[in-house]
Amino acid sequence: MKYKAIFFDLDGTLLNTLSDIATAVNYALSKFNLETKSEDEIKNYLGLGSNHLIKNAMSNKHLELFDDIYLTYKNYYLSHYDIYTKPYDGIYAFLCKLKQKGYKLAMISNKPNDISQLLINKFYPNIFDYVLGQTDNLSPKPNSEMMEYVLNKLNLKHDEIVYHGDSNIDYLFSKNSHVDCILNSYGFGILDQLKSFNVPIINHIEEMEKYL
Repeated sequence: MKYKAIFFDLDGTLLNTLSDIATAVNYALSKFNLETKSEDEIKNYLGLGSNHLIKNAMSNKHLELFDDIYLTYKNYYLSHYDIYTKPYDGIYAFLCKLKQKGYKLAMISNKPNDISQLLINKFYPNIFDYVLGQTDNLSPKPNSEMMEYVLNKLNLKHDEIVYHGDSNIDYLFSKNSHVDCILNSYGFGILDQLKSFNVPIINHIEEMEKYL
């Protein structure tokens, strides 16, 4: 086996979360009489964490309202995180297959840790060896701190894992962490941008098998 473990991103990789995120963002914006955004606009704000998401959705205006809008967004999303969200086709079966083959599995996301845990527990219970969302103690992707933390927790070396994501942030995270990377074309990333990184790009999760 080339790798001992596969680490995954969450949004745009394991789950299509866009509609629930967009609904929560627009609920918070409308509560403060700010202009709402389309799903395509919100998709472009994803990847760097919730603070970045909300500030961009606010068009970096009225930032004196940021704390209130962020809290409104998070509270709404915590109560409505699974209305439209669903796994991408074939992911659950493929993860079970990887687990049966003896791979360690981890998820690292810039989504807040509490929501990340809720989503993984709902859609992928008892699958992952470690789940880590964004916390106050570790710098978010593309900084390598989250990767180093999980590698240490699972007693793994950099050349023993591959990270699978859907965006330029995931590519930079892998590069900064000195681990291999596989990207996908079905998530939230911009395909032309992903192609420029010269790493494997898969169109369906089962295509990952030929790289393992």
